[in-house]
Amino acid sequence: ACLIDDPERPLLPRPIIARDHATLRLSQQSKYSIAPLNTILREIADFDGNVAMVALPDQVHSLRKLEALGHPVMAKIALILGSYCGAVQHFTAVSSFLRKHGIRDLDAVAKVEYRAGAWPGKLRVTLRDGQALELDKFYANYMTLFYPLERSLLCVDLSNELADISFGD
Repeated sequence: ACLIDDPERPLLPRPIIARDHATLRLSQQSKYSIAPLNTILREIADFDGNVAMVALPDQVHSLRKLEALGHPVMAKIALILGSYCGAVQHFTAVSSFLRKHGIRDLDAVAKVEYRAGAWPGKLRVTLRDGQALELDKFYANYMTLFYPLERSLLCVDLSNELADISFGD
């Protein structure tokens, strides 16, 4: 299970069980925004087979709590991959970035990329008219400081220790 960019709602990554390589490729890049990953648990419970799950530290923490309680869905999750995490941005980070560029209609957004291009990447918001608004990663990092999700400020597991395998983006 992973997050993909949802073409219908590009500002909200969507959890999905990737069943093929093409779908898995849609999950590339970090999603520095609120994402309801644990909403996929019912689908995992009904899935025919085991899954690997990619999750942030607080999400992995909740999965490990379910595991400690003996929740049956955890028997379906064979591997938990966890990315490092400093802080998750509140949605207002991107909407403020758009307002700074005169974009007030969020339906104008076609795609949001937080690591677009060569490493370390750029924040790139592509509009439905094809226009791309970009911000170098160095400056985009400040958005996390100004628009943090309050819960992520309480996270003590920045390297995702509770995951089976941890990695950075």
